[in-house]
Amino acid sequence: MLKFFRLAACSAIALLSHPPAQGGLVINEIMANNESGVPADGGYPDWVEIYNTGPGSVNLQGHTLTDNLTTPNKFTFTQSHTLAAGQFLVVWCSGNATLGSLHAPFSLSDSGEEVGLFGPGGNRLDSVKFGLQPPNYSISRFPDGTGTWSLSAFTPGASNEVQPLGNPRRVVINEWMASPASGDDWIELYNPEVLPVSISGFYMSDATVSPATNRPLRALSFMAAEGYLQLFASGLAKTDGDHLDFRLNNSGETLSILTDDARTVSHRMTYGRQEANTSQGRLPDGADNIQSFPVGKPTPAASNFVPITDVWINEVLAHTDPPFEDAVELYNPTSLPVNISYWWLSNAKGEPKKYRFPKNSIIQPNSYWVVYQQQFDAGNPRVPFRFNSARGDECYLFSGDSAER
Repeated sequence: MLKFFRLAACSAIALLSHPPAQGGLVINEIMANNESGVPADGGYPDWVEIYNTGPGSVNLQGHTLTDNLTTPNKFTFTQSHTLAAGQFLVVWCSGNATLGSLHAPFSLSDSGEEVGLFGPGGNRLDSVKFGLQPPNYSISRFPDGTGTWSLSAFTPGASNEVQPLGNPRRVVINEWMASPASGDDWIELYNPEVLPVSISGFYMSDATVSPATNRPLRALSFMAAEGYLQLFASGLAKTDGDHLDFRLNNSGETLSILTDDARTVSHRMTYGRQEANTSQGRLPDGADNIQSFPVGKPTPAASNFVPITDVWINEVLAHTDPPFEDAVELYNPTSLPVNISYWWLSNAKGEPKKYRFPKNSIIQPNSYWVVYQQQFDAGNPRVPFRFNSARGDECYLFSGDSAER
């Protein structure tokens, strides 16, 4: 069972040629959750890629782009941008049009919305509605310009690459809060697959009837590999794609995930009476063991954990020159010895198993334990463990046992 203690510590896109097809201008690729994938203008803005399927060149001046089909002229191409057949153009949805002629005054929502492309006369040339978007993926047409939409590896200004997907029926309800101190009830989903999955059209339900009568998740909704998704059980307080059409019962109920046929149950679980401001969930993620987490310390959209209280990360040395080396100091503030044999130390929350403490690692009462860089290197040579002193880093301590590998 893993527990942990944590110590926090411009690009230009060229136009590329592509074999032309019939049809004219289309929306070809969208990235609505650009967390750290494609840098531009000192940040990571959302973006939309337009593609000319041919047969001739098109000047985009006077065309418009929008994230609301009822307001088609939210962004207008005011300058001449001629696309030959088979060429791409990226528009940055930074929300700041002052950054340049290819920067729209709106950004995109990773919980889903719509994007539309209109001609100079206000005629709609193309549009797409999408749902929940995982970080650092795009959605795109494959083949370019004519194919169906799917999750993709981002390729702004280049031909699209479809992202392989895993089995969505392995997605489980991983954590829930039915009596929050404020805000909406919520449910967290966890995808244990090593690939992203499509949850397009799936149903979340608090009823055991079939077929499900709830609102399905939006089309083009996806979850990241080994990723988490928080859904708000708000009774549709908002119509966003991450809001569900029911609320949770704090006296207990049954929750289900049904596939896009509204009849097949891919996952079902039942919880009992819930305490105020307390979430429950699986520990470790996806396991059968159900754990109540400390009051006021839920982990929505993140890995579940119970804080370690008998060992602290007390000091980190992360910017050294020879003969000194990086180091982490642990401290036992209690009056009893603490056995940290087989525990793990890491600089990545999502990858805990980097340095493993050997057998018979015991911190005496009110005492310290120091681990040095040479031990990090020897601990697991296949998994790099180096603190980034230039950009900052994090340090995590996870509990473990001899049975874990």
